[in-house]
Amino acid sequence: MISNTITLKKLSLVLTGTAALLILLLRCAEKEIQGSAFYHFDYQGEDYRIRTVVTTDDGKVYNELIGNKFVAVDYDQDGILDEITLGTINTNDAQNIYGFALDMLTTQNKVATIKPKLNSYRILMEGYTCEMKTFHKDNSEPFNQFKVVEKDANETNDFIIGIDYNADGILDTVALGNMSLEQIQALHSEVIDQGLKDNVLLKVDSKIIVK
Repeated sequence: MISNTITLKKLSLVLTGTAALLILLLRCAEKEIQGSAFYHFDYQGEDYRIRTVVTTDDGKVYNELIGNKFVAVDYDQDGILDEITLGTINTNDAQNIYGFALDMLTTQNKVATIKPKLNSYRILMEGYTCEMKTFHKDNSEPFNQFKVVEKDANETNDFIIGIDYNADGILDTVALGNMSLEQIQALHSEVIDQGLKDNVLLKVDSKIIVK
């Protein structure tokens, strides 16, 4: 899996010898330059690729894991897939493939660390390390990802991910990990209550988002 240092610093992938190009694109994003870089790899006899994309309109950078029948996206480039955007695949299976590729890229020195702007809120709650992130996809409603690191666990490997597709404070699914939906929802509700008190979360209409 990804090393703890890389996970905490956030990842931007620089793929297949295109480091100079991608860094240039990042610096010139405000000029509406668009670009992407690919990394092709084999996992258990199947072909996959990771694509790092710089969007034209707002300079956002994200990673896609692309298989023959699916596409999954890591919006904040932290090494954790946030959404299956095309096709169907078990989230745990997709994450295993992604983690395998990131390990290879790390050993090949093809990973560049950056600190992208991210709407996230991190807090210790009942002995758990909890992190809430809000993603604003283009031309669509925001959604929240809720990450829980279990007590005394290795943050790199042992965590749970819940997804609130409507950003309404109610988790819709446990995308990764073994915690029950009821248990992670209880933590999620406590984090929301505290975040609103601390003025780091906003409630706009029926949406709860990270500032």
